[in-house]
Amino acid sequence: MRKADFLGSLIWLGFGLSMLFSIIPMHVESGRWYGLSPHFYPQLISTLIVVFALLMLVSCVLKPDRYKGQTLDLNWNRFFQFIVFLSTVSIGFVLIAHFGTLIGAPLLIAAIALLMGERSWVKIVATATAPVILAYLLVRYVLGTSLP
Repeated sequence: MRKADFLGSLIWLGFGLSMLFSIIPMHVESGRWYGLSPHFYPQLISTLIVVFALLMLVSCVLKPDRYKGQTLDLNWNRFFQFIVFLSTVSIGFVLIAHFGTLIGAPLLIAAIALLMGERSWVKIVATATAPVILAYLLVRYVLGTSLP
């Protein structure tokens, strides 16, 4: 059994259960609503996290030799890569919050593509702009609302 999968599944299980039984009930307003309850999507996502964490935990326990011969290669280089990706995503969220989705989201997608090793500018520009434009058109003209 890989310790990282086992510990990861326990952490996700604890997070999902704390969301379901503590955080969502305490922090999501009931108020007036039309259609789905404000609790619906957070509870759905938390329930899915719990289900998949349980499946991962069961897989770790029932098939402990699945990763025989593989080692968990954790080193400072990988930790630094994680910090760079985390910082990039955080900066992307700040850009989206300050400058809007149409500017921040393509920059975030392009930065992640560059970090993952893509060097073709045609692919980077297409991948960074097409989903954002499609989401903008869908939200603005089909749903009739606006993006942040």
